[in-house]
Amino acid sequence: MESGDQFEIKLNDLTMQVGYHIINNDEVFHIVFSDGRPELVLHEALTGGRPFWTSIPQAQHRLKEVEFFGARIAEYLKNN
Repeated sequence: MESGDQFEIKLNDLTMQVGYHIINNDEVFHIVFSDGRPELVLHEALTGGRPFWTSIPQAQHRLKEVEFFGARIAEYLKNN
């Protein structure tokens, strides 16, 4: 995948337009949602050797969304 590439993930009634970028050697995903909710910028980080998804900037009030949509991105990348 090249920086600037885009892909789409469909989940029931929701479509995610996902942009892929490399920033400071880190993979970053910019998500635009079809239902009008605020966009998210996600990055998979490591802590104690374990991966986790985080948003940029951190959005503590959206942690469940970050984890859920990050997992959907990981699943998409694994299968495509």
